[in-house]
Amino acid sequence: WALDPTKPPGQNFDLSHWKLQLPTIGGIPTGTGGSVDEVQPSALVAGFTNNYFLTGPDGAMTFWVPDNGSTTSGSGHPRSELREELIAGNDNTNWTVYGTHILTAQCKVLQVPSDTGKVCIGQIHEPNTKPDGSASAGNEHLIMFDLPNKKIYANINLDGNQSSTFSSTLISGSSVALSNTLNYTMSVINGLLTISVNNVTNAWDLLSGTNYQGHIATNWDTASGNTVYFKAGDYNQTTDQCNCSTDGAMVAFYALTRYHAACITNQPVSLAVNAGSNAIFTVGASGNGTLSYQWWFNGTNTINGATAATLTRTNVSGTNAGNYTVVVSDNTSSFSSITSSVATLTVNFPPS
Repeated sequence: WALDPTKPPGQNFDLSHWKLQLPTIGGIPTGTGGSVDEVQPSALVAGFTNNYFLTGPDGAMTFWVPDNGSTTSGSGHPRSELREELIAGNDNTNWTVYGTHILTAQCKVLQVPSDTGKVCIGQIHEPNTKPDGSASAGNEHLIMFDLPNKKIYANINLDGNQSSTFSSTLISGSSVALSNTLNYTMSVINGLLTISVNNVTNAWDLLSGTNYQGHIATNWDTASGNTVYFKAGDYNQTTDQCNCSTDGAMVAFYALTRYHAACITNQPVSLAVNAGSNAIFTVGASGNGTLSYQWWFNGTNTINGATAATLTRTNVSGTNAGNYTVVVSDNTSSFSSITSSVATLTVNFPPS
């Protein structure tokens, strides 16, 4: 794991695009709802740590949430949980289901609340408002660890504008136990939501209009205006505000990464053309913001002025034969660029 137990979490993990929500108000676990204490990305990177967010003896980023923890408004459960911010310090810029979005984590559940035995370890969550200022349904897709029932399941909200939840069990049986290693991935790639825990995977197409267990996948398209963000950590599912300091949920993370990029929906296709004719390459892509393109020749040479989704080579000759790729970028903050597969241009010459 290569984690240093002498360092705070923000020096073992890249937390530059995460803020932390704590189970306290004014530093105290009140057992009541309201505006909980939050720690901004800059403070996490600088080394923030306390009793509810700390480095474990093995270097793990450890979240502790007592049952009497304070709760955010609208929730009956306390949390010590990271909330993704594409722009550090700004909750208002989030991502749509278009493009490529991947959260990967490795963790262990060390303790669960004695009443429900449940803790949520990862989420894809809607903000309270849409970018246009209108109200959002605040839906979530999440991974729940359920110790009493020996299962790990996903809760899915298929309708972005309404509460329309169903559950899908990913793992069940004796392997669902405290201190067992859990590797999970939550991804949305051009509308396809995929959740995987220890290589057990299920997927739902949010843009399909498909009926899943009586719930319709809808209102996740561009017209809906719905956006989402990742969360990871310890969302204690207790319903018993016992005012105790020892009962609660504890989760330790050993890896946590996030990735965003445009999604290439149609790769450029290899061509074989006659010398003196034209060759046209095209790429299809989707993303969140404005997409930009840069075509490359043989992997090392940028093609001047080739900054559109279509590349046309006119009056081709032998010097144009070779490999073509295109780098697609999304101007949304903290998005990575993505490179297409290789399309080969073969130039045919008539016999002399």
